[in-house]
Amino acid sequence: MSNADVMDYARDATGWLVRKETDRVGSKMLAYEAVASKVGKSPSWVRKLLSRNPDAKLDVPTWLNIRQHYEHLCERVEADAARLKVELHSLKDEIDAVDPRLNRKMDASLAGLASQTHEGTK
Repeated sequence: MSNADVMDYARDATGWLVRKETDRVGSKMLAYEAVASKVGKSPSWVRKLLSRNPDAKLDVPTWLNIRQHYEHLCERVEADAARLKVELHSLKDEIDAVDPRLNRKMDASLAGLASQTHEGTK
């Protein structure tokens, strides 16, 4: 992995962390602060990294922190997706119990949702 690859990974992963944190707290500035705290840097360093500012130097501990938090984010997203899939199938079973004729429509909807989710992860 080259230095450029490491920086790209750190930038991409940090960008995702900031996006998810922004969704959670509702403020990009607060998200920068939260992510910076997690990775052991300042909010201005996070902004510099994301804007490709050459002053944003990446050291090994910071890269490892970014990687750890990004992997944790991925695990949470995958767990949420699995939980939602179980809930969706449970609802489908309840609907089928009420009106089995809806089964084909729900199967088609689930297949479409699964293909959209799969395409979004590529």
